[in-house]
Amino acid sequence: MKFIKSIQMILNLYQKIPRIKDTTILGLISGTLGVLAMDTFDIIAWLKGKHEMLYGHLSGSMIFHPIRTHRRENFIIGKFMHVITGGALGCLVTWYLQKTGKDHHLIKGSMIGLGSWLILYEFGQNRGWFALKARKSSSFYISILANIIYGATTAQAIVSLADSSVFDRNPNTANKTITNKSIYNTPEPTYSEFEHNVQMYSQ
Repeated sequence: MKFIKSIQMILNLYQKIPRIKDTTILGLISGTLGVLAMDTFDIIAWLKGKHEMLYGHLSGSMIFHPIRTHRRENFIIGKFMHVITGGALGCLVTWYLQKTGKDHHLIKGSMIGLGSWLILYEFGQNRGWFALKARKSSSFYISILANIIYGATTAQAIVSLADSSVFDRNPNTANKTITNKSIYNTPEPTYSEFEHNVQMYSQ
């Protein structure tokens, strides 16, 4: 019974959350929630020794020497850069879901997460954007999973928090609606109009 009451409380709280109409704010908030889920998974893997570094270390290595990324103030700056990147990428996910629709949003978000991993980490490390480099194979697998979690969580947050008008702005949906209305909502001719047409043709 306690579990059911907890679920009901969560659902009631979710229904009270105001829906967001501004797509930029929606993307920033959803991307930040995606970063939160991503970092939670990353911290658990790091504590278990499956990952060599946290994303605060990796982001901080763009501007600091690898040894200095372990300082608290430098780690916070790196973490801040990581959150900003995740929030900005959330705007991209919002735009993509607006253009393609919110169906299969988890798959779409996961693919964007994989794309971000490929660009920011694989391509970025080969170009020397990051001073820190992972050496364990498990670190690469953890990074892939973390980015998939980010993309899926961000997409789910967008669909859950967005106002219905956000996805109604899709021009393809609008065209389909107009077409359907023009087909199915065409007024039927009245009896007087029918009689007038018969008399016209009989003459």
